[in-house]
Amino acid sequence: MNLVEAWVRVVRPPIILISVVGASAGALNVTIGQGEDLPQATYMMTCLFAALLAAGLMVHNDYYDLPSDRVTRPHKPLPTGIIRPETAKWVGFGLMAAAVLVAFFGRWWDFGEVDVPTALMVAFVFLVGLYYNARGKYTGIWGHVMVAIGVGLIPYVGAMPFGDYVSMAPLALGIGVMEVGREIMVCAGDIEGDRAAGFCTLPVKVGQRKSLLVALAFYIASVPFFYLYLPRIAAHIPGLSGEVFGPVYYVGTTVFLVTLFVLWVLVWRTPVWDSFEAYIRTGSRLAIFLYQLLLLSEAFI
Repeated sequence: MNLVEAWVRVVRPPIILISVVGASAGALNVTIGQGEDLPQATYMMTCLFAALLAAGLMVHNDYYDLPSDRVTRPHKPLPTGIIRPETAKWVGFGLMAAAVLVAFFGRWWDFGEVDVPTALMVAFVFLVGLYYNARGKYTGIWGHVMVAIGVGLIPYVGAMPFGDYVSMAPLALGIGVMEVGREIMVCAGDIEGDRAAGFCTLPVKVGQRKSLLVALAFYIASVPFFYLYLPRIAAHIPGLSGEVFGPVYYVGTTVFLVTLFVLWVLVWRTPVWDSFEAYIRTGSRLAIFLYQLLLLSEAFI
């Protein structure tokens, strides 16, 4: 592995793609999806800050995950020494700071104004990410919540530059609560490496099997939020339209949620490292990406 390949691996292109597609789903569904024009420059800046933020969080996280990765993933760029840990730390910080700056000027080219609300939200995710990377894995379940905040806010922040602060809120809540459970399961797979590194994730604190039950509880708790868009329910939520999403959303969401529960069952039956890698790190991540593509398509249906 050469230096270029190492940097490509450490920024996690699939995570960047998921972040950009998720932000695009928010942006397009509150503009084109509602019969409005899409401000092109603002949209491009939205995709850019989503990519920078995701890449920065991943690179910065690898610096703090180094003790665990030396045990479970010694082939990664930092454990092998191809990328210096301090370099990764500050490059990650710089990418996240750049995301805040891009968000601040995101509306400038189309509207001639700065975007303080979006910049503040991106800065919030930046700060939560910094704290999680440095201390989050020592805080039990709160560390998993911190990760979920950033993931859940992706479509919400994607809609913010276009002046919509309500439409993506139920979706953000659903994804956020679900992601707490998924992140617990990711750490359940990493339990041996996290123990060796001295981390205090929920699986380390309560054990792998109990943590999987907690993850299931979060999966179940997330379900109602995805269906708040149903017209009869949305009518009772101030500012929320029952026409944000159509039938494709409800069918796709149901399939997505069922898939997550099936993947949980597969891991529960065989809770070994290979299962977590196949069904949670890869399988659930693929399910999320496909779900985001479905959300993206909703804007054009």
